[in-house]
Amino acid sequence: MRKITATLVAVSMLGLGGCMSGSDAGLAKSHFYDDVDWHKMSVITQDARMRGHDIVWINPPTKKKTSNQ
Repeated sequence: MRKITATLVAVSMLGLGGCMSGSDAGLAKSHFYDDVDWHKMSVITQDARMRGHDIVWINPPTKKKTSNQ
């Protein structure tokens, strides 16, 4: 009887672990990637590489905010 109980507990723990790693729907998403000007970064990086330089972005350029009036 103890082996069955131990087995059921182990199987249920494995099942719960699988459910927890499935989705990140409940996690907050960062808006950092929405503000980054990816096109500008691409142009500058390609130009620098053609000139023989490597770029490491510490503070990437951001898109200009537009006011909705």
